[in-house]
Amino acid sequence: MRITSRPSGLLDRGGLGPAVKRDGGPAVLGSIRAADAAHDAAHAMHARFRHGVYSVACTTCHAPAGSLCFARRTVHTARRELYRQGRRATGLVPALTA
Repeated sequence: MRITSRPSGLLDRGGLGPAVKRDGGPAVLGSIRAADAAHDAAHAMHARFRHGVYSVACTTCHAPAGSLCFARRTVHTARRELYRQGRRATGLVPALTA
């Protein structure tokens, strides 16, 4: 493993993982990329299984149910409102009486 220094004060581990600061702590850039990927994966999983707002079609960009909106990394407000209107009010199950 070859470790080289970058001008920004980060150590590059030769493509073997995220860059780290010289003091050994994680680099901010690496954590932003990880959070970015996690955010995209969460949206993709919700769309794939039609959870939440992805259970209805988008009226703004006309994306079908179960697919991401055409605007990258956002869900249009109209789609969110349509989903909230369609949800049924759920209450507690009434207690069984003998």
